[in-house]
Amino acid sequence: MGDYLYSKALHHLCLTGQSEAVELLARTTVLMSEAEMLQLEHRYDMETTEDRYLQIIYQKTASLIENSCRIGVAFNPRLKGEGEAFGEFGAKTGLVFQITDDIFDYLGDERRLGKPTGQDWEEGRITLPLIAAWRSAPEAARVRIGELAGLRTSEDRAACWTEVKDFVTEHGGVDYSFAKAREFGEQAKAALGPVASGPQKDLLAVAVEYVINRLNYNSGGAPRQDVVWAASIPERFQDCERREEESRGRGRGHGSRGATDARRYPRFRFGRAGRVASARKTGRRLPDPGPAGTVRRVRLLRAGLGPLGCPRARPGQEHPQRPGR
Repeated sequence: MGDYLYSKALHHLCLTGQSEAVELLARTTVLMSEAEMLQLEHRYDMETTEDRYLQIIYQKTASLIENSCRIGVAFNPRLKGEGEAFGEFGAKTGLVFQITDDIFDYLGDERRLGKPTGQDWEEGRITLPLIAAWRSAPEAARVRIGELAGLRTSEDRAACWTEVKDFVTEHGGVDYSFAKAREFGEQAKAALGPVASGPQKDLLAVAVEYVINRLNYNSGGAPRQDVVWAASIPERFQDCERREEESRGRGRGHGSRGATDARRYPRFRFGRAGRVASARKTGRRLPDPGPAGTVRRVRLLRAGLGPLGCPRARPGQEHPQRPGR
């Protein structure tokens, strides 16, 4: 299904003449394919370096998010020339995503994740938590893990998973990986500094925080002190959305009259959230608030009249004639 959707996306981009987007997606496909080959080459290799690991996850995961951001920016004329900054944001966010995903293998709750833990170890993938723990562990501990790493069948590797998991947590592999994810997350948010502001920037920053803080939720443990607890993420998204709606209202030319109308008739607030709330209370669809005509529309609705001052037709009845006809 994934290959099908990817192919359909390329097809539609070709039909619409989006040659730059097609080029980016084609380059991403090449990088992801190379990453899979690199990962196979380094299976069971305990001497895999952190730099090699970062290269693999960049090509496998981060390049897709990076070029997705670049394509999105290309569709917005106001952000022309800012593809590099948003690409950097996407690349760093992709690194955060893959590192936290690898940490789940050691900390995750299988019921919350919806998949078994320890799969990376069973399939011979050497990820950052294991690399960091192997680097800092004493020689005696490394000898034992080196023996276990020589096992090749998934059954044998699964049998020693608890021992490997304890080794990684005891020698700081998880803590180091989390700190690295946080570092890349801060770099992702910093990349937006020169090019984004307001609610848009806040939403993207919250997205990065969510990728990091999902560790707390899926591990089932207590929240770490140096991150925002993941339960606050929905409220932060709603706050950003509210500010976005307010900024749109100010930008539509309502001026002071619009603000006065909103205060005078709080039930008929501006923006999508206000219209939805009003519709729930009144049980009927409300018109989109306009600039100076908002008060008149509200009064006509309350009087049971249409937008031109005509009586409103009720269900099953013919539309009444305009007064004077």
